[in-house]
Amino acid sequence: MLIADLVDRIIHEADDVFPAEDARRLLRLLPPPPLWRQALGAFTGEDDAVQAGPWRLRHATTPRDALKGRMVLEIGPALAEEDAPEGEVALLVFQHGEPVRLLRQVPESASFGTLVVTRLDSLPWKSPGHSAGGLPAT
Repeated sequence: MLIADLVDRIIHEADDVFPAEDARRLLRLLPPPPLWRQALGAFTGEDDAVQAGPWRLRHATTPRDALKGRMVLEIGPALAEEDAPEGEVALLVFQHGEPVRLLRQVPESASFGTLVVTRLDSLPWKSPGHSAGGLPAT
């Protein structure tokens, strides 16, 4: 329940900022990806997602990100992929353990005759900020 509350605050509390302390707490509460997954990156086909209420979270750090000290958490609805609304995935980006930005993944489509190609663009959404309220410390 605590993880779901933290995610709700990060996603819904404000339009342009998210509580940085909530993001740090979220990172501490989630299990780290297995070492073999960190070494191989996000391309293994394995899904170590955590479901917390209506949210599904997973580590989405690529080997290139890891080498640069970045960690990425993917946050989306806990629905089957075909049932999830488009544009409902966010990427919470950390640099050396500190939250630096929240990105929104937006599908972009292009038509080439009868072929339609869709890709996800990660667009800037929110920056870390401070919150007057907050959840009790854990």
